Amino acid sequence: MKIRRTNIRSMKAALKIPYVSKGNESHPEVHSWINRFEDVYDLYVITKEQYLFHYHGEQHKEEMLEA
Repeated sequence: MKIRRTNIRSMKAALKIPYVSKGNESHPEVHSWINRFEDVYDLYVITKEQYLFHYHGEQHKEEMLEA
């Protein structure tokens, strides 16, 4: 997802999600494409692995609490 650098509130909200990471360095070709006219966006990435790790970790916590 791309967020304008001037939108501080959205940037902070995105980084609060545990499975979101900043993607400017890990995906430089996408970052350069979304900023091809002006350098105004930061790129944030949600990978399948990060999401599933978080999802299954939360399920495991719930199971532990139920036991």
